[in-house]
Amino acid sequence: MTIGKTNSMRSSMRVVTTSGVRGGIWRTGRAAAVAVFWLAGCTSALAQWPARPVRVIVPYPAGGVVDVMTRALTIRLASDLGQPFVVEA
Repeated sequence: MTIGKTNSMRSSMRVVTTSGVRGGIWRTGRAAAVAVFWLAGCTSALAQWPARPVRVIVPYPAGGVVDVMTRALTIRLASDLGQPFVVEA
């Protein structure tokens, strides 16, 4: 009986190496750096957005629940953002 317990205890123990932890930190750091540089490049595009009315396409029939909710949402967005929205059903 003690042999079985010893073997099961050994198999359940895991060794954590620092290289695995360090690799995860580097991978996360690289992903964060890429995201920062990508967002920095997008700031000039965001300053000019949108140059024309925003077109919202509703893939459901006109007069349905989704269409009515989308129109209500775009009215609020237009007032908050100061940009016209066009809903196409």
